[in-house]
Amino acid sequence: MDKTCLAIVGTQRHLLWPTALGIGIAVAMMLCMSYAYATATDIKQKSYASPEVVQPAPFFESNQRGSSTTKLSASTTHKGQPLTLEAVWTVIGRHSASMRFHQRIELGGVLVREVTFEQMPGSKRSGRGNKSTTAISMGRIEIVNGPAIRGPRHIILKNENGLIKGIADGRILSKGELRNVNSFSDTELSNSMRALAENAHSNLQRGQKGVRRPMESNACDNCNNDCDDKAKACGATSFATLDPFQLVGCYKDWHDCKDNCNSSGGPCCSLSCGNGTCCATGQSCCGGSGGTPPTCCDNGSVCVSGIFQGTTPYSYCCPGGSDAAGCQYTDDGFNIIMYCRQSNQSCCGYEGVCNSGQFCANAEWGICCAAGQDYCDKALTCCNGKCITYNRGSSSEHQECCAKPKVIWGDPNSAGNATCCAPENLRTSSSGKHVCCDHALCGDTCCESPAICQNGKCGVGTPCGKTYCGFGEQCCNGKCCMGTCLNGKLCCPASQQACGNACCPSGELCVNPKNSTCAVPTRGTLLIFSGDELLGHSGGPTLRIVSGQSLLVKGQSFSPGPVVLSVDTPGGAKIAIPKADAKGAFSVTITMEKFSGGSHKLVASQGLLSTSVSLNVELIQ
Repeated sequence: MDKTCLAIVGTQRHLLWPTALGIGIAVAMMLCMSYAYATATDIKQKSYASPEVVQPAPFFESNQRGSSTTKLSASTTHKGQPLTLEAVWTVIGRHSASMRFHQRIELGGVLVREVTFEQMPGSKRSGRGNKSTTAISMGRIEIVNGPAIRGPRHIILKNENGLIKGIADGRILSKGELRNVNSFSDTELSNSMRALAENAHSNLQRGQKGVRRPMESNACDNCNNDCDDKAKACGATSFATLDPFQLVGCYKDWHDCKDNCNSSGGPCCSLSCGNGTCCATGQSCCGGSGGTPPTCCDNGSVCVSGIFQGTTPYSYCCPGGSDAAGCQYTDDGFNIIMYCRQSNQSCCGYEGVCNSGQFCANAEWGICCAAGQDYCDKALTCCNGKCITYNRGSSSEHQECCAKPKVIWGDPNSAGNATCCAPENLRTSSSGKHVCCDHALCGDTCCESPAICQNGKCGVGTPCGKTYCGFGEQCCNGKCCMGTCLNGKLCCPASQQACGNACCPSGELCVNPKNSTCAVPTRGTLLIFSGDELLGHSGGPTLRIVSGQSLLVKGQSFSPGPVVLSVDTPGGAKIAIPKADAKGAFSVTITMEKFSGGSHKLVASQGLLSTSVSLNVELIQ
């Protein structure tokens, strides 16, 4: 396991507040997960791609009105660009504590990864209508990835008492996909981020010295440190398995352990709150009346206590200035989550609070959208425009956001007749079809380059009659011709030789072009092809050939038996020795690798007889 990650986890027991261990582990998780996936194969590596300069990382700790806030920053350089890390984590209370961690990493001012991790107290009801509850751990992780990270851009993961669910770019993740939502496309960047995390860790240690809050007794100190050690071991296991989301279970165990320190008769018990709970010096009891469970709030914090949906009692602490009503939510009737909000915020389902100017779009995932925006429920995303549904009612139905300034053109309820289009590209065809196109329509269709409109149809190539001729073809008497067009009327295929006003049949050559006479060669002849195209023959003009080119060589009118193909002379470098059949024909494929640049001959010889094709070989560098 990476010693940096272990060290970060291991030193969390020395944080200012005992309850900060949960945050410390979360910080360690996020610092390490920034590179853990990319370094699974070099986890024991001691030397990394070192950054040019590591700048001091400021550490700031504050505690006021019932919440403890720690800020940490670190910076280095990666390939000449600044690589920066900013982290803020907040702990509220100690007994039944909640926490929030936020980290942003940038390279050259461009986002690499932004992570928000929230862990809140919760309760589990044993049955509907049953007021009996047990404390559980509820959490939510939101990740926004930049271009340096493979995979989805926006991820939300939530923990419901140990069961993790997630969505990525508006799609629900399977169990297998949950473990592969982050990986680096740049190993050197992951190494620089490792060095950045080491710098943040060393400054975290320095910042912690001398600011630790004293416990009320050695026994209380030991109890909290034992909880910290257990959490450290759990965190180490999560890193060893490269499973950072296992950490939510570590938080639950740590949370239960801390609560035991504050139980009746426990070492951190100065003020009895009833129901087996007591609080430490400097805290006050919250709840405990009317059937609500008691918890402990620091001086200056707000106590939130009551009965949820008439059956589930709750008590938890919020920072000073919070709304005393708090937020309580369940999406299954059994697991209830509790979290804080300020007076200008509204509750939004699962660990979500919406700020002023926002509305709760999806309570299940805690998604807030800006006022005036649409919410695409099938894509699980906010939309600064209008949502458009494609293939409505079919198995392939899906939804997308048509963002401003684009508009939906056509009726989304009409299959195949809706599109997201810039206003200046709105077109209506002669049949009334709505089409998005930045130029004139071709009938009902928008021709996409390089296609052009011809006789009401889109096509690529040279217009020819009612069609188009592609690359290497020419229009010959209204039809496409791959070969030679004689007098604009007759197409000679590329495999045949044009002879005056006629095409020589396969196996024949042009004897007299003036009277269009073709004949079978009476002596050994070489025919050179590139694919199906006849390039030339022995006795004909010089052929332009490229070095390394592959050619098909056919022989006609040879004596049955071996024919030697060589370079320049019958005794030159041998290329191939094909065998002519009973009709004197052979076929063999050769490459030009034995020919240097310049003028050469491809020679075919049988005994004292030989024939050749003149070549001009061009070298390709």
